[in-house]
Amino acid sequence: MEINKSSMSLALKGDERYLTEKFITKFANIYGFNKNWLWKGEGSMFANADLPPINARFIEVYEYLQHTRPDFTPEKIGLSQEEINNIRIGNAKVPFIKIVNLKSLYPEINTDYITSNYGEILIPVIDYSKITDRLPQGELKEKEYPEKLAVKLVTTKAQAGWTEGYYNDEYLEDMPTILIDSEEKHHGNYLAFEVAGDSMEPDYIEGDVVICREVQRHLWQYKLHIKDWDFVIAHATNGIMLKEIIKHDVKNGVIYCHSLNPKYEDFKISLHEVRFLYNVIEVRQKGRSKRSNRAKDFL
Repeated sequence: MEINKSSMSLALKGDERYLTEKFITKFANIYGFNKNWLWKGEGSMFANADLPPINARFIEVYEYLQHTRPDFTPEKIGLSQEEINNIRIGNAKVPFIKIVNLKSLYPEINTDYITSNYGEILIPVIDYSKITDRLPQGELKEKEYPEKLAVKLVTTKAQAGWTEGYYNDEYLEDMPTILIDSEEKHHGNYLAFEVAGDSMEPDYIEGDVVICREVQRHLWQYKLHIKDWDFVIAHATNGIMLKEIIKHDVKNGVIYCHSLNPKYEDFKISLHEVRFLYNVIEVRQKGRSKRSNRAKDFL
């Protein structure tokens, strides 16, 4: 859906022949504005005032590329204009694989800015000719992080045993441990899981490791932040599952689960049947060096 540039120019100049309700509706849908605000001056400026931070930063980067790269189109990163519009107004999350695509096509873009609000849109360019205090060759040092968090990894083979053991903490003592580097101290309970199966492809591949933070049970009575996170669900009888939660019925304590792989159907779960619930905050991809945060600020 597009608007003719000539019509756009005349409408913005106040030409009533073009400034119609049909034009306002189309303009609002494309650019994420609240139609009632444009047409009647009612409500907030944007259609979704609670736009997830990742969506907002992704659109900011998208618009930067539109202005600086004349040949840039959403199709270059595997998205349609309709999908961009849905991300812009908060009707869809940013697919993680599209952020990876963006990084591979435009290496100057700092994708950590999108996923975790770290740094600026562009990766800083270092003028090495002005650096006078270089270390001698062979004495370069890796960056040292002030904080490290040891996280237990529940492997695919161990997940069934943990489930059958009623998620006993003692079972985790023999699990392998991985370290998370951080600039600050972590808060909350963390656990890592090895991805099994293909239900969440293409974002999560079998063998990937997802690092998760527990959502405390007392928070389940409120709306879960389903637009910001994917979830690992520890079900009392069905075991461990990695899913996108597309709806949370707070009144009845029910969550509606969705797989990214279209061959799997959506289903619902009563939270009374869930032992633990975790936000996915980082994914470490099997066979790839990529480490990415799934959403902002998990510290």
